Amino acid sequence: MKYFLDSHAFLWHVSADSRLSNKATQLIQNEQNIFLISTACIWEMGVKSALGKLKINKPYDEFLFFHFQNKQLQVFDITLSHILEAVSFPHFHRDPFDRLLAAQSKIENLPVISNDTMLDKYGIERVW
Repeated sequence: MKYFLDSHAFLWHVSADSRLSNKATQLIQNEQNIFLISTACIWEMGVKSALGKLKINKPYDEFLFFHFQNKQLQVFDITLSHILEAVSFPHFHRDPFDRLLAAQSKIENLPVISNDTMLDKYGIERVW
């Protein structure tokens, strides 16, 4: 099955952080699953890294290339339909990156692995 990974789920997975739920861990460890990471999440992590809010142990581009060598992880681009959906959403969630991820999930009909309960207000499937 295919899933979107929210930024924190991706980061918690690659750092073996105990905040990643057991269910999310099991899904990610299942080699039959495919995980999509939105370019919105990549952008969000890059912004946070540049601002010093996200600490990683190597330059951001090296960090990404290292983790994206995994065949289970695929970059998913933003389309105009995703943007139009996101801007039509009510601002339940103040974070534009998360609204865009919710829009992608809704349009592509794919669940998001995330602990962010605010995403539930957009009528998408969230797994945690």
